[in-house]
Amino acid sequence: MTADSAAELTSPEPRDRARALIERGISRLDTGERDSAMNDFLEAERVAAETGLDGLVRTSRINQGYVYTVEGDSESAARLYEQAADLSREADDTERLSLALANLSVELKEQGRNEDAITALSEYLGLLGDDAAAAAAEAYLSRATCLVELGDHQAAFVDLDEAEVAAAEADDQSLRYMVRMSQGGVYVRIGDLMAARIVFEQAMDLALAAGDKAAIQEARVSLAQVCRLIGLADQAEGLYEEAEIQYREEGNSTALADALYWHGVVLASQKRVEPALAKWREEEAIRRERGQDGHVAESLYAQADVLSGAGDHEAANPLFHEAVELLETLNMADDLPVVLYEYGMSLREADKPAEALNRADEAVRLAAVKGDPIVERRAQSLRAMALADLGQIADAQAAIDAAESLCADALAHSAMVWTLARRAYVLACDAGEPDDVVSALKAAHEYAMMHGEFAVSRTAVRRIAEEINSQCGETYARPIEAFRHSQLEELNRSVNAGMPRNVTTHPEEVEVPTAVLPDDEEFESSSQEE
Repeated sequence: MTADSAAELTSPEPRDRARALIERGISRLDTGERDSAMNDFLEAERVAAETGLDGLVRTSRINQGYVYTVEGDSESAARLYEQAADLSREADDTERLSLALANLSVELKEQGRNEDAITALSEYLGLLGDDAAAAAAEAYLSRATCLVELGDHQAAFVDLDEAEVAAAEADDQSLRYMVRMSQGGVYVRIGDLMAARIVFEQAMDLALAAGDKAAIQEARVSLAQVCRLIGLADQAEGLYEEAEIQYREEGNSTALADALYWHGVVLASQKRVEPALAKWREEEAIRRERGQDGHVAESLYAQADVLSGAGDHEAANPLFHEAVELLETLNMADDLPVVLYEYGMSLREADKPAEALNRADEAVRLAAVKGDPIVERRAQSLRAMALADLGQIADAQAAIDAAESLCADALAHSAMVWTLARRAYVLACDAGEPDDVVSALKAAHEYAMMHGEFAVSRTAVRRIAEEINSQCGETYARPIEAFRHSQLEELNRSVNAGMPRNVTTHPEEVEVPTAVLPDDEEFESSSQEE
């Protein structure tokens, strides 16, 4: 606050006194004296209102709203901005109306009131003159964000195009960068990852040209994530390595931990187990130091999952156990079912069927509460196998029945093939007749043929046959091998006849040619369904 302004606090002129109060309020707000600042703004409004200085009343009202913005009271801030906007609109005060609407739109977005924010931004855009290109670009960007939240991606792209034109007119490279990043985000939302990659690369070029390290890093990490999702592992790995170098230089341990986690995911997707584990272990140490137990659990689960996949269940199971304990302590029920299921799978592979059953029981219960039929049916299938291992055949049959019902409800055909095949294992554990065991495998195969799940039939029958031979003796080996031979002949005939076929996540195990597409949530890979 200037000396002249301080002197005006005692001026006999109401206009000067009100202005001085507003200026002092702003100064106090800058130094954190929010209560004193609010008192100054209220006093300024009183002085202005008593003497008919309506413009200063509106200015004071906007500043009162800003005090609440600083305090994080979005609802009170929005109420005052809205009042200021109404008063300004009535007075045809374009300047103050613009400021009130701009601030109001921010608070409305904060509250998730996107439709109201769009209304405010649209009015604000209509007030801007030809010399306000930068402000227009920011408003179009903000409105596009609201439209994305409402699911109107087409309208969002239109606004982003307008923002791009305005940013170019303003010759503002920072705004051009923000437009590209926003476009990339929308492309990710709609699943157009190739387009997202292109615009994130353009954003990176703009950030590099500007020498903006923070923007470079933001674009780099976004590009890395898209490359990871596309399957461009080498490019993603290089980008994560660069990101880690910069985060280390900056001492930004939280961001470094994020990059390490996703870098580990990329390495694991390349079957590079030890390098992936090294990334996750470093991430885990950072998370523990910062007390981020939820992230610790996520890191432990990632490590356990990749170790289990590599067959090292002795190393995996303690990590699964700690991850479960952390998730339970944090009451993170949404994440527990899948972790419990994978833990149960690993325990069973480690010849601990009773412990596996306990985990599967809990996974079923939590998945049912959550409404997650995918995990529920997988966990029921795991229950069936563990119960069969323990000789509890009636309960195992009931679990298979439950899994079949869940598969049928979801029309999950590949999962049904696995479930039907597992019935053969349950029969074999009950010392069933070889013909009955083979009939169960045949039922799984016939269901697969009916629904085009040829590759799944091949893998499921082989995997379950291996389980039967390993756990139930040689009684079933010869009849199962004869069936598998006839199964493969039928599969080859079907392919040669040009019948449609589905894909598998394990193409190297399929003796018929298949195309390989990215997994989606409903696809039941053999590792998931074992």
